[in-house]
Amino acid sequence: MGSFDDWPSIRLDALDRAEEETGAGLSEFYALAARAGDRAYHDLLSRHPFLFSRARRPLILQAKGDITATITWTTATYAVTLSASVAYSLVGWKIKHPTRNEVYRIVAHIPGGTALTVEAPLQGSTLTSQSVTIVKDEYDLGEIQSVPTAPTTALAGVGAGNVDDGAHLYRITFVSANGETEAGVASASLTVADKTANGKVSVSAIQTGPPGTLKRRLYRTKAGLTVYYALATIDDNITTTYTDNVADASLGTDEAPTINRTSAVRHIVGMWCPETGGEVDGPITEEEIHRDYGDPPSPSWPPDKYARVAEDKIRFSQYPSQDGLIEVAHTAIPRDLSVCQPWEIVVPRDWRWALSDGTLYFLYVMKHDDRAAGAGARWEKTIGDLISDDNLKKLGLEGSRVRRRREPVGG
Repeated sequence: MGSFDDWPSIRLDALDRAEEETGAGLSEFYALAARAGDRAYHDLLSRHPFLFSRARRPLILQAKGDITATITWTTATYAVTLSASVAYSLVGWKIKHPTRNEVYRIVAHIPGGTALTVEAPLQGSTLTSQSVTIVKDEYDLGEIQSVPTAPTTALAGVGAGNVDDGAHLYRITFVSANGETEAGVASASLTVADKTANGKVSVSAIQTGPPGTLKRRLYRTKAGLTVYYALATIDDNITTTYTDNVADASLGTDEAPTINRTSAVRHIVGMWCPETGGEVDGPITEEEIHRDYGDPPSPSWPPDKYARVAEDKIRFSQYPSQDGLIEVAHTAIPRDLSVCQPWEIVVPRDWRWALSDGTLYFLYVMKHDDRAAGAGARWEKTIGDLISDDNLKKLGLEGSRVRRRREPVGG
């Protein structure tokens, strides 16, 4: 009998009950059981937003205050130029028009640069050296919220190499168990004049990432161009140097990411602003915000309501007016079991037994086994029992819609 303390033991239990060999090199159904487990896992989590599947640690989100910036922007175009560079990414921020009741979302910006691209062309007259406010009301729910600083590059000075003649730039990303950040600040341009004499590039000051970083990825432009392609992966969070000896034709096809993808899928339970003791209860829909709290809601800090607009983003119902830390209690729903094992989620033991039952059921289905019907009935009953248990927990924890700072977790 499996211990149910980790995913391998759950898979072993399902294979054993299916009367199959349980070893990785023995059973032809070993890989199939992994697929069955993932299918059961997503089926289980899609049935009910299990409150007691809470992540062990709330996410600490850094909200950023408004920016006052000077821009130049030609009418009917998408390109905006800042008068001064901004070190972090402005993708997802919005430019408030200085005289019109309009905002323009920024869809492209390299950290440390002055060039912005927005998703709609400027309406009205050209803005020349115009002071505007840039605001952020939508945030990624990623465990890595920073992007790498610019690496330092120089010709290696060790003779012939493969880096093509011309100007090149480099960018770095952080990689966690759940995904990859957007690319960081671009390096200074470096020119290879004659690769037959000096054709390798020394990349140094490669920033190490914050907690949760497993590796870093390097991206480079081809000679004289602006698109960044995959160059190399550093499989640790220690190494800070790399020697580039890769021709343009040998660069990877993947382009540097522009969106932070380090979040697992999350269901938001509530948010707190530690500095003020303020509390944000949720989730709540955009429709409920306008119906119950004014249209639009009055500005305040900390933000008093929010809307969940995507599985890995939250959007505040009014623009935060100052920097602040927000603690986000959430349900961790990793995309598959290979990313996050069951013991990393706060769940009752019965939840893991249910996962084993579901794995057995879907394994039978994929094997076209006539025992699937009986296993499926047991699987459905187990889910019903879990939902009933969770509803009782919710009545105890959420009945008044008031949350304690140290909220107990079921299980």
